[in-house]
Amino acid sequence: MQIYNFTYKTHLSKLIYLLLLITTQIAFSQTLKILDFNTINYPIVKSKLIYLDNKNQQVKLDYNLFLSENAKQVDNLKISKSNSIAENYSLLISTDISESFNGSSNLILKSLLSELIITTDTSFGEVALQCFNNFNYLLSGYTKNTGKLSLALNQIKPFGTTDFDNAFLNLDFPAKEITKSAKYRKIILLINDGTAPISENEVRKLLTDNNIQLFVATINTKTPQILKSLADETNGFSFDYINSEESAKTIARIFNFLFSKQEADELEWTSNECELSKKIFCNIIGSGISDISNYSITENQIPFLSITPKNFDFGLVPSGGQKDQKFKLKAVKKDFLIADYFDSNTFKLLNLDKNYLLKKGEEIEITVRFQPLDTFYISSQIKFEANSCLENLLYVSGGSPLSNPKTPTLKVVSPNGGEKFNSEGSAKIK
Repeated sequence: MQIYNFTYKTHLSKLIYLLLLITTQIAFSQTLKILDFNTINYPIVKSKLIYLDNKNQQVKLDYNLFLSENAKQVDNLKISKSNSIAENYSLLISTDISESFNGSSNLILKSLLSELIITTDTSFGEVALQCFNNFNYLLSGYTKNTGKLSLALNQIKPFGTTDFDNAFLNLDFPAKEITKSAKYRKIILLINDGTAPISENEVRKLLTDNNIQLFVATINTKTPQILKSLADETNGFSFDYINSEESAKTIARIFNFLFSKQEADELEWTSNECELSKKIFCNIIGSGISDISNYSITENQIPFLSITPKNFDFGLVPSGGQKDQKFKLKAVKKDFLIADYFDSNTFKLLNLDKNYLLKKGEEIEITVRFQPLDTFYISSQIKFEANSCLENLLYVSGGSPLSNPKTPTLKVVSPNGGEKFNSEGSAKIK
């Protein structure tokens, strides 16, 4: 067991207060972060947007936001502004200091910790600081003295191996005992750089029994699934792949916003992109700040229209006659909005309104009428335009299978360009 004790001489104390006075005058960069994507009702997508001013306060005024998905501008964006008020909190920062935190990782770690401390609004938050590897070290109990906390960071020297249990269950400085002195809502921020041993059930019990929220910051890699799950279960949050000093500073400011239980603004839009992986770019117009993030969906989230039968041949129908056939449409996996459909005079869809919403699992019956002008064989398709990345086509045909219409020829004289044609048989265009 090792314990760091700090003694301060008079002139050092004066220096600390001078530093504190200076840091309170610092103007931080504006911060923008899009996060927490909700695709339950895909293609409707919701996400959170945190926009902080140069004093690290949430921007309450309206702003112009540009948003693109896979490099295509979103033009149906809705923004719901938050009016939440900050709440008091007691934060225990618990950071891994194993030897893997040398080199560039150490610089990222120090940037994250420093920014966490200097952007803490001490009118709402108090902070305690501990570090761990295969041991555990309490550097500071809960305090609003950010100068003291900043000095404590100088004692962090990476060495040893990582054991997550030492962040929570260590007998020398167990989180349960540290958080007993918390004055407000309890939060633990665990900073790490990858997998390590952890007693999942014991840590879960610690968090739930003591009403502790868990937040996780992972440097240079993905957050271990166990930690992410524990954060989700306690209504915390996790950030991973923090891979630069600048990104560490941004995440630190976002954490301090989230710690105070303020609500982010909410975005909503309809995705028109068919790729399963989405790259999101957002920018506050005129501010020079932007953010890039990602979300993904599964094939099961894409609305799908089941058509039965999918292919149908009406057979030979006399010229000028007609024949009706019924088809079944069913929304599979998601609600399915049939915004439009494209039929023809020969194959006419009779009883379907445009902008018709099929609820998930709902099935309707439609009628297609075949009314040929002759007995030549003809094939076509009816296309359903919908909120789906998949093609939704009904294939139909009719006429004598032993015939084919004479090849018509169409010569376009004017205009030269921009023409649109609909041919129900084979056609040669000159």
